Amino acid sequence: MYPTTNNKAFRAAYEKGIGAAREDVPREDNPYLDWRTDRGSVTFSRAFRRYWFRGWDDYTELVGGTSARNPATTKPVSYWRNP
Repeated sequence: MYPTTNNKAFRAAYEKGIGAAREDVPREDNPYLDWRTDRGSVTFSRAFRRYWFRGWDDYTELVGGTSARNPATTKPVSYWRNP
C-alpha cells in the first residue's frame, strides 16, 4: 500500500491524498495541478498528482469504497495507469 519511493516530497503527497480521502474530499479536488511548460512538455507536477491520487485510492480501497484503480467498482480515469 505504501509507495515504493525514498523521495520525501512524493511520500508527503501520498499522505496528503490519504488525509483528503479520510476527510471525504472528492478525488477531483487534487491540489496538484497538471502544469505544462511553454513548449507543452510535462513537469514533475504530474508525479506529485499521481502520488496524491495513489494515496486517495489506497485509503478508499482500504475502507471498502470505490476508487479509480479498481475497475470492478468504477471506470479508470484516463490519467491513471492501472497496475
